[in-house]
Amino acid sequence: MKALANFFGDAAAVFRRRGALLARLGCVLRYWFSYERGRLRGLGRDESRLQALAAMSADGALRRVVRVELGEGLNAELDVYCAVFLVREILDDGTYRRPGFVPERGWNVVDVGAHQGIFTLDAARRVGSAGRVIAVEPFAFNRELLERNVAANKLGNVSVCAQAAAETRETKTLYATPLSTGWQSLVLTGEGRVPMPIEAERLDAILSARGVGRVDLLKIDVEGAWRLVFAGASELLAQRPRIVMEVEGDDAEVAAATSRLRELGYAVERDHSVLFASASLEKR
Repeated sequence: MKALANFFGDAAAVFRRRGALLARLGCVLRYWFSYERGRLRGLGRDESRLQALAAMSADGALRRVVRVELGEGLNAELDVYCAVFLVREILDDGTYRRPGFVPERGWNVVDVGAHQGIFTLDAARRVGSAGRVIAVEPFAFNRELLERNVAANKLGNVSVCAQAAAETRETKTLYATPLSTGWQSLVLTGEGRVPMPIEAERLDAILSARGVGRVDLLKIDVEGAWRLVFAGASELLAQRPRIVMEVEGDDAEVAAATSRLRELGYAVERDHSVLFASASLEKR
């Protein structure tokens, strides 16, 4: 029943936005048909999800790019899976939003793991010309779409960084997977991942090079590599900006991230795998 509710929710979300309607609706049908087929074969939820993604990846569906309206005058070119599922997750469900963590006029926002720009575009609209967004995305396929989306929406307050945020400046290995454009990782090296060289830099240096001193909100979604981001951001973290961070992994990994944030002087609230951190009263 939950899967059925999710299907109807995804289908309804498709109709709420204009652009590539048939392609996005076809993506919903294709994904849930394959998912339910896996469940009928006795596969678990995670196995069924991976099977559905593998089937869509095999015929190139996950790399098909469509244009969709995001609302508030924004539009974006996204791979069709993200145009369905990530748009709903980030903009409709507000995965990274809660009071005090929604970008405001004049804020400086850093988006580490910017992907194709859904969060970046929304943040840039909210902060306006008095604010800035620094979007960090090392995976070329995503970054090219991100840059096109920034340009198409004429967002002069966005700077795109091609380096990965890590503990030091060096060439690192990014492990890419064909199952999703959002699962590329510096630390996850499971079966089927393809290694590729990318350039990394400390987040402190990335911000310094762009003349960013104050940061009001730091968003992190880096598929398990949050420790590397933190290791290269000591100056930034000393400011204790608001942090919203998606943690990849089990409860132990979420607990480790929560513990580290508290060590840094943060009060932390959890919403499933997303952590919301703000400076604790005694550290202000």
